[in-house]
Amino acid sequence: DDVYAARTADGSATVVYVPTSVTLKLHGNLTGTHLACYDLLERTTVPVECAYDAEADVTVVKQPTFMEDALLVASQA
Repeated sequence: DDVYAARTADGSATVVYVPTSVTLKLHGNLTGTHLACYDLLERTTVPVECAYDAEADVTVVKQPTFMEDALLVASQA
């Protein structure tokens, strides 16, 4: 309920804020985008892993290694 997401009108960027880091399922195939995950408490960028589920048409972004606020940014490379 506390996850907030927005996508640009042209679909070139998606931003997702989560107050507690979790595994995310995002509509569409984001595997061809540049993914960055920001640990907002530590103000660092952390690696993010994802996989596309074609049957469900969702990209599953695995939970990062921290539990605090996170900001995920997916943008066209």
